[in-house]
Amino acid sequence: RRCQYGRERIGSGKDCSCGTIGGEWFFACRKAHRSSRQDRFRSHAHVRHCGAFPRTGEWWFGGLAGAEDLQKVRSLPVELPPRLSLEISCRCNFECPFCSCIWEEDRTAVAGEISTTDWKDILTALANRGVQRLEFTGGEPLLRSDVWDLLRFARQGLPSAELALFTNASLLNEADLRLSRSLRVQVATSLQGWTTYSAMTGTERSVRDLLRALIRAAEFDWPMTVTLTATAVNAFEVPNMLAGAIAAGAAAVTVNPVMAEGRARRHPELFLERSAWEDLKIQCCRVERNGVPLYLGDEMSCSCRRKGRIRGCPAGRDFGVLGPDGVYRPCLHFFTSQVG
Repeated sequence: RRCQYGRERIGSGKDCSCGTIGGEWFFACRKAHRSSRQDRFRSHAHVRHCGAFPRTGEWWFGGLAGAEDLQKVRSLPVELPPRLSLEISCRCNFECPFCSCIWEEDRTAVAGEISTTDWKDILTALANRGVQRLEFTGGEPLLRSDVWDLLRFARQGLPSAELALFTNASLLNEADLRLSRSLRVQVATSLQGWTTYSAMTGTERSVRDLLRALIRAAEFDWPMTVTLTATAVNAFEVPNMLAGAIAAGAAAVTVNPVMAEGRARRHPELFLERSAWEDLKIQCCRVERNGVPLYLGDEMSCSCRRKGRIRGCPAGRDFGVLGPDGVYRPCLHFFTSQVG
């Protein structure tokens, strides 16, 4: 391996390209790479990748001091993708059978939820790194009482960034819609069935509840974007779902096939054949959209799974995830225990 900051090859992990040995080189490394705020972070990343740590036990990162503070941001890669998803909660009031969240497959994949203060420290680090698109999701993010506090904090630190909130909309109210508009937070939701809505969300709710939320958001002149997940159960009505979302005022609609990840791994009866998905895409393209953008996904399984290691996940090239425990992952479906 080569050092991130020099051309010399890293040896045993105890020497580094900055010219000193073991823990003492940390301070030389920091001095060598302190020309910008970003490089100051990279000098810490250099410590992690080289495997040499300061003997004093002191840590340094921007304005954060102390080992506990630094732990919150140490999982961030040196080069961040332009788009990040922040899974601020692993709790949800829906039980969608196709949910692809990693903790629905392995409860040990995340170590709980970090605090408001921890998320604010992470948001500060991301602002210092110049991230320009953040998506707040879950689980269901509105189950956190501090979600709007975090969104305000993110907007203050990233005044020109694109911010989004992905919610099932069951807890969304008019005050939330007003806040989202004032903070310029794009609200996104999911429409998972028409007559099958209750079965596809694991609730007793009706699709009418979601349609009312979509209509109200459009009346506020702050329409939501909508994602549809096509399964073998709801495939027959996906074109109607698409038409309904458009009629209710959706700003844009994305249709994805169910992925064999998360809870969906326990429900193979939901999986679509590739030929069925291709036919469904044609049907969706025939729906009258009145200028509403339509995006069609194609990924049915995460390529990170192949042979138990990362193999260039299509999403991971320009997209990253921070889980409920604050740990970075290269895509939505990858977690450390999968790659050993």
